[in-house]
Amino acid sequence: MGYYIETDQPKLKYLWIEQYMKGKILPKDQILTNKSDDNVPVVVVSNGPFEAAGIAYSEREWEAFTLSDDFRPKKYLLVSKEEIVKQNPKHEGIFEW
Repeated sequence: MGYYIETDQPKLKYLWIEQYMKGKILPKDQILTNKSDDNVPVVVVSNGPFEAAGIAYSEREWEAFTLSDDFRPKKYLLVSKEEIVKQNPKHEGIFEW
């Protein structure tokens, strides 16, 4: 796993992504059925004092972020590729799906 959305706040990143990147918060079981060529899943994982907002830019990354033995609290969003690149131009071209 290697691409993340960076924000200036350590917690509640999913709300920041929803507000500033137009992310759509969905239950985990609805993410892939609502995914399109224009968006990708973002998984916000709680690591105790901070959260990481990982970009699931490929099927392999999605599987890594959703392992059944990882019990850390998570929020799932769909975010447009355009918004991700706008937020960090270094993410241009990372998307495999």
